[in-house]
Amino acid sequence: MSSGLLSFRVKRLSKGCLLLGGLALAVMGPNRAEAQWRQQVIHLQEGWNSIFLEIDPSPERADDLFTHPAIRSVWGFSADSLTAGVPNCPNPSNPEPGCPLPDEHHWQTWVQPGDPASFLNSLRVIRGGRAYLIRCDSPTTLNLVGIPSAGKTEWRAGLNFVGFHVGYDGAKFTSYLQASPVHQNSVAYHQDSQGQWNLLPNLANARVAPGTGYWATASGTSDYSGPVEIDDSTLRGVDYGRLMTDHALRIKNLNPQAAEVNIRYVPSEPPPGGPNLAGDLPLSWLDYGAGDNVNSVYQWHPLDAVTVPLAAAGEVDASHTLRMAVVRAGLPNALVGPDSTGSQYQGLVQVTTPVGYRRYFPVSGQRGAASGLWVGDVAVNEVSYVLADGGTGLPRPTAQEFSFRIILHDSGAVVKLLTEVTLMADPAPDPDRHVLITPDIRDTTEGQNYFATLVPATLQGDQLFSPRISTAAFSFDDDLVLTGNIGSPLSGITTIASTDRLNPFRHKYHPDHDGDNVGEVFDVTRDFVMTFSLTAPPDFVGSGYGSTVWAGIWDETLTGLHADAIHVRGTFRIYQISTIALLNETPP
Repeated sequence: MSSGLLSFRVKRLSKGCLLLGGLALAVMGPNRAEAQWRQQVIHLQEGWNSIFLEIDPSPERADDLFTHPAIRSVWGFSADSLTAGVPNCPNPSNPEPGCPLPDEHHWQTWVQPGDPASFLNSLRVIRGGRAYLIRCDSPTTLNLVGIPSAGKTEWRAGLNFVGFHVGYDGAKFTSYLQASPVHQNSVAYHQDSQGQWNLLPNLANARVAPGTGYWATASGTSDYSGPVEIDDSTLRGVDYGRLMTDHALRIKNLNPQAAEVNIRYVPSEPPPGGPNLAGDLPLSWLDYGAGDNVNSVYQWHPLDAVTVPLAAAGEVDASHTLRMAVVRAGLPNALVGPDSTGSQYQGLVQVTTPVGYRRYFPVSGQRGAASGLWVGDVAVNEVSYVLADGGTGLPRPTAQEFSFRIILHDSGAVVKLLTEVTLMADPAPDPDRHVLITPDIRDTTEGQNYFATLVPATLQGDQLFSPRISTAAFSFDDDLVLTGNIGSPLSGITTIASTDRLNPFRHKYHPDHDGDNVGEVFDVTRDFVMTFSLTAPPDFVGSGYGSTVWAGIWDETLTGLHADAIHVRGTFRIYQISTIALLNETPP
């Protein structure tokens, strides 16, 4: 469905009314996040340096990255253009060990723009997940900021110029590569402090250094990028936007031994040259194992750090899906830049293993979009009783709960309390256009004519129908404008006039309350406040709290029913079932 409609199902109760029975949030899939930043510091020595970029740097143009005059040239190996054989590097017969020859077609090169040979530059854009050779005239440091690379290593038979995703302490080559069939008999070369390439004699003890490029062999093609496999959609970044509530991180152990994977949230670096971030993105993860097998209780925990045990490759528990949800409750809607319409919260998630593997992926999101239709229930469980409380007016617990439905609509500018709303389709301008209709549409001839052009919105079984949601708990003709917003205190006052047919004093068969005499029927005023809780109720295990679900305390004062005001209190829970921001919207 279009127009921001969220799919929902309804179930019939007695007397033919409709009640919200469940909620299936239709959300967009995760997209490549645009700006969750990580810094990579690379110390360059005089002469040749072999580096590996773990980030897609910003800026990405070589001319903008390598501005230090000590950087003489940069070389990138282009395996895609390799037609036959292997590169001659490492090759002891090379006049300058570690340096590829300029006329080799499988190397892209860059020199400083002022160099006479700069017109031959073929390396123009620097990408993450790749190894590069850099020649310097003197020691210098590269402080790069960028997005964690989502790329995989493309291995080909023979020598490959590559790097590895490892932590600060590195990892042993054999431990890192043992899960890959094409690396069972690999050899590797590293560059020493003099720029010379040397064969690593014992890969079982040799350690991979982070941010370093190596020449390593493979017996065939592969995209092996580490002992733990992370699904591609996650590596590209998780953008929760304003609607998505949770994401499934899928990880898989490729090693023949059982392993533990550690997952934790890491703050983002400040954007390079851009506006500051609105703040960290609060994340939580779903724990399926709280309690025993019989009385398990699902619980959400902050994603500070979580350890996931994985069985050996090939076993049933070698894979695991970790549900990560954004926690929007209490998230301010601060602006980030002059063209921003909402705050952009950003961060990184780090995945590591004890053998030294380390990888990051970006996460981002905004405060939830409250615009649309909200439906839920109020459960009153406390009422004041003047004869029992000594006139204090404080609510006291009731023997049983009394519940009633509540319908709210948020246009983005104002929140209204509704008594009835119907979802219908308007196929004239767009077959997928949906509208929310209230009884106000019948107030004008134009509205009635428009209503006649609408058709049922959805299917129930094989029958077309238009879901209608109503409540008998309120009596007013027009929609009631409330004070406040969804997620913050929301209040309203409604009066049941003495002439209202639903006034509780009007009894057709009671002579004292037939309304014929003054003083028989009184106005009844309801003054209520909804106070939203920033934490989910204990029995709530969904992932949309603070975004598509809210709960809190309902306080109401009734005057006119008794000589003293009556105070009631209870709880409420509301669900966002549509993001259609306008009521009774006519075609543009």
